[in-house]
Amino acid sequence: MDKDLFYRVGWAIFVRREHAADFAPFIYELPRALAAHEPLLRALGAKDAPQARDLLAFLHELAGECAGRPLNPNEVAAVLRVLQALAELPGGLAAGEAGAAGGDLLVPDVGGLLVRARDCFVCSDRALLRRVDCRLIHLAHPGLSAGACGGMRLALLRDALDERLS
Repeated sequence: MDKDLFYRVGWAIFVRREHAADFAPFIYELPRALAAHEPLLRALGAKDAPQARDLLAFLHELAGECAGRPLNPNEVAAVLRVLQALAELPGGLAAGEAGAAGGDLLVPDVGGLLVRARDCFVCSDRALLRRVDCRLIHLAHPGLSAGACGGMRLALLRDALDERLS
């Protein structure tokens, strides 16, 4: 079997979560049936709840595992839930603040590639998109909510472009 066809992202188990967000298939909550084994699982690294650094580390590990390949639909959905959770943290998590918490913030583009948030743009103006070569830029995945995009301070394409008449 070619091991390049399959990859496993490091998984994490959390005993309790403050938010009911579902980050499967990558991050799991401890099932009640295993509560008796909580001390062992804690010794192996299980935590009470995911922190921003855990979620950022997950994004970077996933990007490394993907090695430039696009995410599949289930992975995109999980990443969108992780980014929404990051955006909803008290005080918000902006792309510029991700460095202090574990590196560049990564977001999925429309093709499912994980890219640095500072290299990704938000655009809902179809007329503007017709005038731009979209192969040269990364547009944020449409599944990212407006609130998440704002919380991560993704740049608006219209603000980043300088259109000139020739």
